[in-house]
Amino acid sequence: MTTAAPPVSEPDPSTMHCAGSQIGLCAGCQRQTWRYGPGGLPLCTWCMTDQQARWGSAVRFKSTRP
Repeated sequence: MTTAAPPVSEPDPSTMHCAGSQIGLCAGCQRQTWRYGPGGLPLCTWCMTDQQARWGSAVRFKSTRP
């Protein structure tokens, strides 16, 4: 059982571990999350958890940069 996500107005906890210039909006719910730079993902913690539950634990973001 997963805990319910807080309102979208609350930022993702990952924003506490990155610089302000690396914060962007989640591609799924538009919540502020660590989106740019090393360690950033296009989805917030809750959206990524939902996708992993749907597609399996092997789901992850793969950078397409050379």
